[in-house]
Amino acid sequence: MRALTSLLKVRVEDPAAVSRALEWTSSGMDFADALHLASRSESANFVSFDEELVKRAKGLGVSGVALVRV
Repeated sequence: MRALTSLLKVRVEDPAAVSRALEWTSSGMDFADALHLASRSESANFVSFDEELVKRAKGLGVSGVALVRV
């Protein structure tokens, strides 16, 4: 993914979010989960049913992430 985004003719919608997502992916988070999380505004909370996602996000020091239990 890094190689793809570094191509001259490739543009991404939010370079900062993609960069953060790639960083988190390098630490073991799924890319799609990381991109959803990185795309939220800094003041927005992120809730998920995915315990592993919440655990990894908290382990990386990402704030505003919570688990929804049903």
